[in-house]
Amino acid sequence: MSDPEPDAIFRQRIIRLVDDELRPFVSIATGSELDAIGSKYDRFRTGVPLKGLGAEGSHSRSEAIRHLVEEFLKAKRS
Repeated sequence: MSDPEPDAIFRQRIIRLVDDELRPFVSIATGSELDAIGSKYDRFRTGVPLKGLGAEGSHSRSEAIRHLVEEFLKAKRS
């Protein structure tokens, strides 16, 4: 497997896809947080195995960001 795509490059790829309201979260997210946000938009970091999503990083912060993204997407669909 290739080296994981750096946060900065992955962030540039997904920040164009997310809704305006989510861009502040994307701009501060790192590691598995970015992976979680990207996966909501069917974008995945190169060099990272899919089964490893959410395995690293600050669990509580990652969960908080995931929850905010999920709530936003639910509200948008309603």
